[in-house]
Amino acid sequence: MDSERSTPAYDNIRSPASQERERSVKVEGSRGPVRSIGEILNADREGSTASSATGVTNPLADLTKAEIDAMPIRPYLDQTVLPVLLEGMKQLAKDRPQNPLEHLGLYLLNHSDTIGRSPGP
Repeated sequence: MDSERSTPAYDNIRSPASQERERSVKVEGSRGPVRSIGEILNADREGSTASSATGVTNPLADLTKAEIDAMPIRPYLDQTVLPVLLEGMKQLAKDRPQNPLEHLGLYLLNHSDTIGRSPGP
């Protein structure tokens, strides 16, 4: 399937909006590496430390609302929800609380100002 997508014929049938979204994603990708869940967990195992209390910064701070809306779901979640969620899950594994969902929910609420808030209008 990927070979089909690299053909000029495929490029001609895609809408201009979809081509623009792909270009914006490529630009976003060139701003820095997007870390996968496995990379984050491996880095944690290797003893790397986080740059802030939760280990995440807001990668959307420099993006406009239109750029954020144009992002595909996976990169959006990888850059917003997953970093904080992974840190919360690590905390769960370490603390082993009686009510893990409540503990995780409180963690996410307490760290929601770190990342994941969309910029104003």
